[in-house]
Amino acid sequence: MKCIFLDFDGVLNNWDDHFEIGISLQNALILKKILTRTNAKIIVTSSNKYNVQRHLVPYFESNYYKEYIKELSKMGIEIYDMTPYVNADRSLEIKEFIKNNQIEEYVIIDDELVEEELQEHQVFLDLYEGLKEE
Repeated sequence: MKCIFLDFDGVLNNWDDHFEIGISLQNALILKKILTRTNAKIIVTSSNKYNVQRHLVPYFESNYYKEYIKELSKMGIEIYDMTPYVNADRSLEIKEFIKNNQIEEYVIIDDELVEEELQEHQVFLDLYEGLKEE
């Protein structure tokens, strides 16, 4: 399986619209184009999933669902899975997911650096811009 380990904040939105809405339409359309070209599956790495994973907030009441999953789904962008919760450490969570799944190829799209071992797979973004065509 090809997958995209995807962060939300700083990727699907940018600093200007970060507090207004969950996603930027422009950034989401770029993601959709990437998915169409690669046929990759989205694996969520965003810390927005933690309240759901820790069962602090019901899934359909969470900001994770309302601001991201629901909005992406309206655009035809489906989430395949999310990384497991491992001490709120994104790098460990990605490594755990890779270990437990048959991953052929992957990329990490994030505005925070992952640990050095994973960086060759990372597209490191500027949180003020989010996902851009370049």
